[in-house]
Amino acid sequence: MEKVVRYFTLTLTLILFFSYAATITDHDGFESFSRDCPPPTTCGGVEIRFPFQLNSCRSHCGLPGLVLSCSANQTFLTLRHEGSFKVTAIDYVLQKITIDVKGWFWPACPMRNMSKIQLSDEYFSLIRSISVSFISCSKEFKPDAENDRIYGPISCLAERGDQFVYLVDQYESMDKLPLDCVVTSTEGQIGDVSYDSRYDTRYGTFENVVDSYFKSSEINMEWYPYSYRRGIQNEIIYQCSACEYYEGKQCRLENGTLRFSDLGNRHHGHNIYKLISGLAAALLVILTVVALIFVYVSKKADRERQLRVKVEMFLASYKTTKPTRFTYPGIKKITKRFKYKLGQGGFGSVYKGELPNGIPVAVKMLEGSKGEGVDFINEVGTIGRIHHVNVVRLLGFCSRHEACTCL
Repeated sequence: MEKVVRYFTLTLTLILFFSYAATITDHDGFESFSRDCPPPTTCGGVEIRFPFQLNSCRSHCGLPGLVLSCSANQTFLTLRHEGSFKVTAIDYVLQKITIDVKGWFWPACPMRNMSKIQLSDEYFSLIRSISVSFISCSKEFKPDAENDRIYGPISCLAERGDQFVYLVDQYESMDKLPLDCVVTSTEGQIGDVSYDSRYDTRYGTFENVVDSYFKSSEINMEWYPYSYRRGIQNEIIYQCSACEYYEGKQCRLENGTLRFSDLGNRHHGHNIYKLISGLAAALLVILTVVALIFVYVSKKADRERQLRVKVEMFLASYKTTKPTRFTYPGIKKITKRFKYKLGQGGFGSVYKGELPNGIPVAVKMLEGSKGEGVDFINEVGTIGRIHHVNVVRLLGFCSRHEACTCL
């Protein structure tokens, strides 16, 4: 019994401690983060949250280099070499940011400045960019079906009428080209414009990738490219991506510690924590009541069991006097449900009864006994040992849990 009590006490203590600690810690952390850093916001339909931050926020609200600006309800990303670009989408699960390059180097011929652009820096890089070479030929030719890594000719790249310019994947063998073709540049890069970063499954061919590059004015980039990741940045990027993808939670940085939760707005956060606190408190109350009831019932059962053992041991040793043991229903029948009360004694009431053979009897019902069966034992022993003409003889008894009678 003592082990059970200790178990419930320890369980309740641990539940109380962890519920209180989790609720208070998260609530304080949310307050601290909300106080120092703004909640997730939108600008021009683009959600801005950790690991990004607006340039008006404190530096610890996001990761280094992932700074955006909001102007005229449009989100902008500034790259070190090429200036600012409008942001059209951010995928926090796949860690992609889509920028609009229209009007920058994307005139009628976006390939013209390809060798001069430097979109990538230490914080961003093109997703699955394809390295290409520029090939100039004196005669036009049409690549056959086997040469699926050759695209052209591209008329806007030709500087004169007798020049035909092609794009060739740098991994393509040059012996597939006509002999009159020469390489003019190997510094071209085609950024993947497909949203799933896998041009070979969505577009199918190198030609389709280049076509999409021409037609689209948006480019997908990844932040913190693998070549740059190191130390804590790599760990944060990995954990944030995994948590958002597999658990659907949002990632935030709080005093240098990574947290995962749905921040929402301040009022929403308060409601969440109030709900958690209320549920924890209700659970504790329920468990406490259940534990107390269990302890009470167990102790009561132990007392009754001890009483029965004592009485039964006494009756076993007292059987030589041959008193009759009655059942409790039998006692009720003899006394007609305790209808006629003869008197009141120190340890109970005396009722008039009649045996089936017509003999009148007095039935003493022990009440208020606090001796755990001792009073009943003493009563039976005393009456059973007295033999006098003026003293009634003990004919029998009844012991039924807490109800003890002498007849």
